[in-house]
Amino acid sequence: MLLKKINKAYWYIGILLYVFFLYKNIEASKYLYMHIVSFISFLLFGIFLSNSFKREASFFTKKNLVFAVLIASFIQVVMLSLLSYSIDGDLFLFSKIDSIIYFSESIKMREMSFSESLKYLSQKHSFDDWGAFIWFSTIFRIFPSLIFVKLIHIIVGAWSAILLFGIACYFMPRRYAYIVALTFSMASFSAVFHTVVLKESLFVFLIIAAFHTFYRFWDSRKMIHLIMAFLLAASIAFFRLPVAILLIFSLSITITILYLKGIASVILGVCLSTLVITSSYFAITYERYLRSGNVELMMQRKEELSKGGGMINHAVDPLAAFMGPFPSIAVKHIGKTSLYAPGLLYRLLLAAPFLLGVYYVFRLRHKKLYPLVIFFLINALGVAVSVKGLEFRITYPHLAMAYIVAFWWLAQYDYKQLQLKLPPNVIYAWFIVVLALSFIWNLR
Repeated sequence: MLLKKINKAYWYIGILLYVFFLYKNIEASKYLYMHIVSFISFLLFGIFLSNSFKREASFFTKKNLVFAVLIASFIQVVMLSLLSYSIDGDLFLFSKIDSIIYFSESIKMREMSFSESLKYLSQKHSFDDWGAFIWFSTIFRIFPSLIFVKLIHIIVGAWSAILLFGIACYFMPRRYAYIVALTFSMASFSAVFHTVVLKESLFVFLIIAAFHTFYRFWDSRKMIHLIMAFLLAASIAFFRLPVAILLIFSLSITITILYLKGIASVILGVCLSTLVITSSYFAITYERYLRSGNVELMMQRKEELSKGGGMINHAVDPLAAFMGPFPSIAVKHIGKTSLYAPGLLYRLLLAAPFLLGVYYVFRLRHKKLYPLVIFFLINALGVAVSVKGLEFRITYPHLAMAYIVAFWWLAQYDYKQLQLKLPPNVIYAWFIVVLALSFIWNLR
């Protein structure tokens, strides 16, 4: 089974990288602490993955999934919080700008009435940050503690896993659907976002919930599910408006393909695309969020990249939008980047299955997967054009879609549903490419 080989490659490549780059991380005690925490997350991920994959079919239930995600997330969040406190003396995990703003402003808003807090937000903050401030101020009304926020985020992450499992079950056997939800939800990068005071944990939950409700509509054809899917997609505007527009666009295009045939679907698809692209809201926020169309800012971003890695960063940035970002195991500064590494290594191994999955989705005209593929590709393309592929906060929200498509293809391949047999040399060549890319990235 190809998935079994990928899981083994995660162990072999990961151990090799962590052992090799230990010499770079022992130069400073703080770097060594980060390396150890990252390595423990790597081991934790591998142990949970290996233990789950070899189980009988009856094991792959929501109950077992929630238990695994809660335990793995809790352990990582505790480790990350202790790391943050040992280095910086706080629990913000090296997020000194947005997290502190969200925290301080939300603490202030908890003393206001809801209507007063909305008025305050409209005067002080941009529209696509309202969701974060309302979310955190609501939590702080219950209990004003960073530790409580982290616990709530862990629960939200487990709920996201349940919904992701539900989506994946539409396309693949329960074993593979379970691994989709497990590997995304307990990944080190998800644990990092549960630890910091940022909007990503709830933001990603809403995206997954919108898709989950949409697929409930697909099966039931009940309009209430479709309305709920679009309402959930619209609510994302309070977190990141362009993503909300692109999600609504992806769902609308799928509905068009589903209900209209031939030239009618093409015409309506072109009209929807034109409406999205020419929307004033979209133009303003897309440029603000992705810098697309602003050559001066894009050149500034390229200059920033050249200062931090030269040609390697220039070459890797567009690749990272579709395949990565790549795992940064060698610690180069105090920050969250190296803490993402274990999850990103597994994500990189899934890049080839994902790209093959995209090809086969369109080749086989698997329309049910269209919204996931369209949503991911449009977001990734925008990120690549804006030279923001290496900023994981930008690429994280649409990452779960890549996992579903990759595991769908793996399930099709492993269960011999495709007229394709990859030679062992090709498979091992891909693992060597992953290892080489990881080495080059960390040695830059």
